[in-house]
Amino acid sequence: MSQLYNYQRFIIEKQICPFLNKKKQSFYCHFMKKLLLISFIAGILLVNNNATFAQNPIQRKGSTYFRISLQSYAFNKLLNDNVKGRGKGMSLYDLMDFCAENNFDAVDLTDYYFPGYPDKLPTDEFIYDVKRRAYELGLSISGTGIRNDFSNPAPAKRAADVKHVKEWVEVAVKMGAPVVRIFSGAKLPEGSENKWDSVANYMAADIKECVAYAKERGIMIAVQNHG
Repeated sequence: MSQLYNYQRFIIEKQICPFLNKKKQSFYCHFMKKLLLISFIAGILLVNNNATFAQNPIQRKGSTYFRISLQSYAFNKLLNDNVKGRGKGMSLYDLMDFCAENNFDAVDLTDYYFPGYPDKLPTDEFIYDVKRRAYELGLSISGTGIRNDFSNPAPAKRAADVKHVKEWVEVAVKMGAPVVRIFSGAKLPEGSENKWDSVANYMAADIKECVAYAKERGIMIAVQNHG
């Protein structure tokens, strides 16, 4: 575990921070090293306390091999600047070039950095072009994700988010991403502080519907633990 920690710290200090301006470098590097340390300590605590997992660990042949993927949110502002026309920023192609140049194994591409979001889905031509570019650079597309809120009390709003999850599952299939990240909900709706069971029930129902749809298409749904 310590070897993994040292390797990830090396990536942050030597292969990401030098590409940022001094102001962003100071903030980003300090933040990421703190986050990495917290994650490292949490990992030790989980191992030492024999934590009970929601499901059994995956059984693998041979030893575990870690592959490093860059989540596109690391360049949130630059990617948003590009897709929203606020200057050159960074395109998804630029992001993949950065990953290849800095020896990442894979990249995770979130929906709101694709052209047309949130009004329309990316075209098949664009999806396949991204997939081809990743292949040419030797990158896997480790996953993708969307923004949704299944805690919203309005059934129509939740139904729209379920629809979007299903649409993005189809994008993942075309792009070759095995996982789609979703959220459970942003927060408890106002006035529902003492109705957690009711909120949890409709959140769970929406997530189950998404999982069932994704399963039929060979895609895994991952619920993010923040947001």
